[in-house]
Amino acid sequence: MGLAPGILSALQQFRSSLLDASDRFNQLHPIFVDWQLSGYALWLSEKIAHKLTEIQEIENYLLLHGHPLDIQIPQSPIVPANPIEAMEEITRQEVSCSLVIIAALGLPALSSDRLSDMFIRDLVEEQTEEEATASELLERSRLFYTGQPPLWGLTLINDWLHQ
Repeated sequence: MGLAPGILSALQQFRSSLLDASDRFNQLHPIFVDWQLSGYALWLSEKIAHKLTEIQEIENYLLLHGHPLDIQIPQSPIVPANPIEAMEEITRQEVSCSLVIIAALGLPALSSDRLSDMFIRDLVEEQTEEEATASELLERSRLFYTGQPPLWGLTLINDWLHQ
């Protein structure tokens, strides 16, 4: 039982955006380690694991409906100058993922495919929470960032992330 073309395309696009985000997050992880922000590094590691879980859920759903998986082309490397630039990129990736999956809610085919409708709505809910968390952490980090080590303000948030 195949999916309607619009639903298939939307899920493939969302999977691709999640793969891009996961790839980018793996590239950004070392900056938090280098700046001795282990709480941020831990938070990002959990975010990567969550993205990989979501990717697996989508892949399972596509395979269940008899659709092959497309191959992902890695993004070009990014090297942020500081933790705030890394957080900005994380937030951009989350917004990008959100835009892709939210657009899927308007697909006419969802009205006749209740299972896909519920699956996509769950993905939207999960993704909007991910975006909100990243945005909030970015804004809090901006408030406390002084631009130079030692990162007194960021260490407060870093310690909070360890909890």
